[in-house]
Amino acid sequence: MKKFPKKLEELRQYALEVGADRAIILSAKQLEIRHSARAKCYIPACKFYGSSIMCPPHNLEFPEFLDVFFSNPLKLFTEVEIRMLGRAFFGGDEDS
Repeated sequence: MKKFPKKLEELRQYALEVGADRAIILSAKQLEIRHSARAKCYIPACKFYGSSIMCPPHNLEFPEFLDVFFSNPLKLFTEVEIRMLGRAFFGGDEDS
């Protein structure tokens, strides 16, 4: 197992303790950042486009994002599984 700074490993462990299903630390160099990923929000248009601060057009443009992203060589990623019933959020069937 790769050795990471103690504080980052403590944050990873804390994320798991407070409910993250998974938490991993990766080097920024291990990740591929695609400019085309942003286009998935508007080609075809997502019905939630612009409704969240995490979505375009509210988030950083690609060059600024890269500056921020690569300003720290290590990243902590967490995943939390959330189950929702369809109709209220997705507009689908109740069982979806």
